[in-house]
Amino acid sequence: EIMRPVARVPVALRSALEYVHDLVPKILQCTASGGAGHLASFDAALALVERTMPKVTPEVGLAAVQACDNLLWAILRCELSGEGFEHRRLEFLCRVGAVLELLAQCQVSQGENGITVAVFQHFFKMVEHGTQDLRNRALYSVIGVCKSAPKAVRPVLEAIVQKAQELLPNLKDNQHTLCEALVAASTAAQEFGRQERLIQNLMNP
Repeated sequence: EIMRPVARVPVALRSALEYVHDLVPKILQCTASGGAGHLASFDAALALVERTMPKVTPEVGLAAVQACDNLLWAILRCELSGEGFEHRRLEFLCRVGAVLELLAQCQVSQGENGITVAVFQHFFKMVEHGTQDLRNRALYSVIGVCKSAPKAVRPVLEAIVQKAQELLPNLKDNQHTLCEALVAASTAAQEFGRQERLIQNLMNP
């Protein structure tokens, strides 16, 4: 289930979360067939999630925090049918840094490594295999999340840097953006010594 009982959540926020819970799975199921109409619905659903999740705080209750985690996983795991859908998902993921911070603070997430690692794995998958437009969007999403979710990034910096360095030699047209992403990640993690070494390595490959 995406949603769990949220008895401690204020009524208005609980109603919003329940509405999102009912709506988003239906929209995600429709994306497989593509089409402009479905893209508009997908965009509207993500916009609703973007407005609802940031209102959740630890004081609201663990069930609501868990609901945010479940929604992020559902959106991340959804099979999308076209570049427009994926571009919108990358935009969405760029804007959920505050939610990733919340999940890291509450130590709530599915999977062995949690949602933050899964989000960055998705970004780098698009960098490696996506079109030029999706590659650019994914790199800027990396930068956005690193800047807005430093506490979430800090524990997984090693994996982020390792993967980014693997990709660097193959991204002749995007090396400066990837460099910016690595600097943003190391700044978020307050690893300033590593940041200096990263810049030196990029200047002297």
